[in-house]
Amino acid sequence: IALATEFARSTSDAQHSARRFALLASLAEIALAKMGATEMIDAILARVRDHFDAHKVSLLLLHGSRGSLGTRSVQRPEPARGQLPAMRVPLTWEDRLIGSLVLRRTQPIDIGEEETLALVADQIALALSTSGRYQFQAAMAVLDQLTELPNRRSAEATLDSELTRASQDPDALLCVALVDIDNFKGVNDTYGHEVGDAVLREVAAVFKAQLRGTDYVARWGGEEFLLIYRGHDLGRIQQVGERVRRALRQATVKVADGEKLSITASLGGAAYPMHGSTRDKLVVAADTALYKAKHAGRDRSAWHNSAP
Repeated sequence: IALATEFARSTSDAQHSARRFALLASLAEIALAKMGATEMIDAILARVRDHFDAHKVSLLLLHGSRGSLGTRSVQRPEPARGQLPAMRVPLTWEDRLIGSLVLRRTQPIDIGEEETLALVADQIALALSTSGRYQFQAAMAVLDQLTELPNRRSAEATLDSELTRASQDPDALLCVALVDIDNFKGVNDTYGHEVGDAVLREVAAVFKAQLRGTDYVARWGGEEFLLIYRGHDLGRIQQVGERVRRALRQATVKVADGEKLSITASLGGAAYPMHGSTRDKLVVAADTALYKAKHAGRDRSAWHNSAP
């Protein structure tokens, strides 16, 4: 029995090693293929998603300059059932943190898979650096370390890029929404900044779980987040932001004595081209709508030139 058990264990380990080798080999082939940086990253993430049978895989990069990736994600078309647990591994290059790889799936990840995911992160960092597509030494950090979302600098560059793309499609609509956590100052004053930080991380986790692969979210500053999402029907893309905002109602953060702190947020939205044709005009329009939502009682959405 002992010999049979040992043989089965050895066979399982050999199969696991073979699958790991096949994954890393396929990632190397993708890195060597003639394709752009965004296409390469999406292909790698899709391969990782399929290997781990994950619902969503994201790459969060610490790098700067306009036109940078910031955050890339691939996920399965079917919606996730609830908020899935996340496994995060750092991306490092020459002893410097350059980002993180985040995998979400229903089943927990075992030790062997953690090791494989760490090797995948190393291979991604190597592919990015040696390809010449990124110069990490000269890059400026554009990732918010607390929430692992892009920060304001990255969001501004991304919004400029999305506006340029939208201007080339006469039927395109681009929505910008500002989401502000309700009564956040009271949370910090009552429970302390550690709980406040936990709230920010939980809100970021909800965004990551709820948004579509083509959507974008960044920490705009303080307790404010910026959403960017596109489509061709204003009503439907407004529903994206409202769905995310409502999902925040289900989120809680544990505080002293096991108490659970509920989270609500207000959203103000604006759309290109009807509410503004530049980044600044769209953000001002969204901020005006956010003020309307707050003034109407919080925990709601409002859109520019519409009733809350």
